[in-house]
Amino acid sequence: MITPSSTSPSIPYVAFEADSRGQPVSVAASLEVERDLRIARALRLRRDQIHNEMESCLRQRDEAYRLADAFLDEFDELHARDRALRTALMQVELRLQRAGAFFISGAQAEIILHEIADAGADIRRFCEYMGVEGIAKIPAHEFQHALAALDAKKRRRGA
Repeated sequence: MITPSSTSPSIPYVAFEADSRGQPVSVAASLEVERDLRIARALRLRRDQIHNEMESCLRQRDEAYRLADAFLDEFDELHARDRALRTALMQVELRLQRAGAFFISGAQAEIILHEIADAGADIRRFCEYMGVEGIAKIPAHEFQHALAALDAKKRRRGA
């Protein structure tokens, strides 16, 4: 370390050290360099952490895309099955209509008309609710649903 001479009291005291090349550097500058080295190391570590988090986000995004693709594939398969079942159902219902067994029977129509009267329901509105043009056009498989709807109407009316 270089020290000031005792013969020059008017010059302020500044401590010096030698840097890695042997050049004199003030102690204050040396401390500042050390501080900057620590800051640079901390900043590099933080950038490494951020890069790791970014890579993790990319992996999670890729996994989410794979999962979404799997869901879409499953949806497409279910849609194709539904379309095939709908086609088969339409064919069976057409055969039932031709055989006269698709719609409710005359006796079932009389039962529904009697229940409509008991419930105080409007025939036109009931047909709209059932999605049919008339009582005789109620599909046979909807007969129990029709009775349950009229029963619920009676209970609401009585309550």
